[in-house]
Amino acid sequence: METWKKLLRFQFLKDHGAFGWNWLYLIQHPCTIPVEAYYRVKWFIQRGKRGWSDSDGWSIFDYISEWMPDALRRLKDSHGTPISMYPENMTMEDISHTTDEEGEEAHKRWEKTLEDMALGFEAVKLLDDELPLPSTDRWKELRAQRDKGMALFVEHFESLWD
Repeated sequence: METWKKLLRFQFLKDHGAFGWNWLYLIQHPCTIPVEAYYRVKWFIQRGKRGWSDSDGWSIFDYISEWMPDALRRLKDSHGTPISMYPENMTMEDISHTTDEEGEEAHKRWEKTLEDMALGFEAVKLLDDELPLPSTDRWKELRAQRDKGMALFVEHFESLWD
């Protein structure tokens, strides 16, 4: 019995549980497991049917900030580059006659833009997780990164395709 109590004191057992609950709590409250399992399955089905679950709506910005950086970075490997990444005076006809170097340069600009958007969403998540004080340099840095990323996201929203 004493060995079991020592095992429960290990930090990893306290920190890493299931469904967001630590193991000690789950051992003491076993009824939590079927209830949590029910909700997790329900939310999984909701995401499959409509693309989001009830639990995602509790904090939409947090939910989007979780997966959006990866989705934006995946677009770096896409086949297309938006026309906005080419020089302003180019038309669609001009773009079809560009050299490989011009196309690569435009695609590099697009990759940089996508990365800045991804960093903006990561900054949103970090601001929420770290909660730095507004007077600190960290807060100012994350806010600037967030503002830049969100402005680019709005500007290029209709260009987020593969």
